[in-house]
Amino acid sequence: EGGSATRRRRSRRRMGEGEPGPTWPPLVRTLARISVAAAGCIFSGAALAVLGLCIPPALVFTHGRSVWREIESTACCRRLLATGKAGPELARLFSKVARFAMCLAAFVALACASSVVGAVAGALLGLTLPFLVATFGSGAPDHPWDWHGGRCCLRGDVAAERHQNRHLRALLEHGSLSCRWEALRRRDGHGGHHNADHSIFVRFVLPPPGARRKGILVYQHGLHCHGSNTTSSELALFFAERGFVVALPDAVGHGQSDGDFALVTDFEELAEDLCHVCHSCRERFPRLPLFLMGESMGGLLCLLAASSGMLGQELRAVLATCPAFLIHRPRESAADAIVDALPLDYLARILPKLPCDKGVVGVCYPEEAELRQRAVEDESWDGLVHTDWMRLATANTFKRDLLSFTGRERLLHKIRNMEHPLLVQHGGADRCVDIRGSRYLVRTLNRQNFGASLVEYSGKCHCLMTEDEGTKAEYLETSLRFICEFCDSTH
Repeated sequence: EGGSATRRRRSRRRMGEGEPGPTWPPLVRTLARISVAAAGCIFSGAALAVLGLCIPPALVFTHGRSVWREIESTACCRRLLATGKAGPELARLFSKVARFAMCLAAFVALACASSVVGAVAGALLGLTLPFLVATFGSGAPDHPWDWHGGRCCLRGDVAAERHQNRHLRALLEHGSLSCRWEALRRRDGHGGHHNADHSIFVRFVLPPPGARRKGILVYQHGLHCHGSNTTSSELALFFAERGFVVALPDAVGHGQSDGDFALVTDFEELAEDLCHVCHSCRERFPRLPLFLMGESMGGLLCLLAASSGMLGQELRAVLATCPAFLIHRPRESAADAIVDALPLDYLARILPKLPCDKGVVGVCYPEEAELRQRAVEDESWDGLVHTDWMRLATANTFKRDLLSFTGRERLLHKIRNMEHPLLVQHGGADRCVDIRGSRYLVRTLNRQNFGASLVEYSGKCHCLMTEDEGTKAEYLETSLRFICEFCDSTH
């Protein structure tokens, strides 16, 4: 699966532009972007210095009498005026001269101070803003201070060699299954962070040659993961051994697909991409029934794709595991009130890659030490999993659509249009996505005489595929039984 085409695609993905990126190391690119700080420093410093010079005349013009009284009330001015008792005429003259001198001195001192402060503030602003945009703005390298340029471009190659394909390779060596990948091109792009022409990386796991093919299962990964990580590969192998063609797409901004890494700006755009993947799968396997399955954010995307009306009757059923509908949120504090007052939409467009929230780091895996350690090790070895803090653009999307009542109701209004059988599976001890959201979702759909069912796994975590072998087997068998109820096509 390697070759120059794969390396070029990975290079394009890592550079985030959709075309082969420059060969300069990320550190050089970052310094070149920061070089505009010199011009910005001079311009903003001069502008604020001029603004500082305008402050004293404005004060004198608007508050002249108050300023005059403040000057006369100073001890120095009173002493000077007291020396004018030698004579009435001399006192009046001396008083006028003293007042003028004190006013001029105060005016000059204030003008100098305000201009210096303005110049310093402008220089700091001129340095800070270009620095932040260069390191966290759109198109900034994933590792802006890395001198070795290959680290970003070949990240996917390193991940493939280290970890992410070991499960697939083990079975491919025995010749029981086959695997291939393809970059699906979307030329009808839309707004948001998507390019008008972007590619979606999809890996296909096919049943053994000569085996009866029962259907197509499109499995969508969760936030900051990709379609070829450990859990997705294990699930794909399970269904492929039982006669299903499994498609594992990487969402835009994830894995080896195009887009800025680890950025999610619109769930509905990603759902449209998922519909595009489903149409492509149906074109390749037209006689097979289609099924959608997803975990966490992937489960939400499956619900949105199924309710969009773009798949029609070709979709037989939907499976959503711990769908990201109601996100756990700690108690609100004063910091939350400050964040709510910020123009987050504007900041997310300027600094989309700014790390701002811990997100789901450390809360997705089992509480049992051995299982948790194994899941963390798998994640740390996978070079295509984003393990750092959630970036500002992604955090703003989750806050807007999932952490607000109006955002959830808007999504639920769309999901109500779904007309396909639905199975929701959720861990009872999920600390990432609240199980009450799945219960509310199923109850709402069933009020419309809709066939939705919920299976709860008591005491289990958000990632059910990282639990013990018994839970994992129960989860996979439950999914298989539900899908087989709607498999009536042969190939």
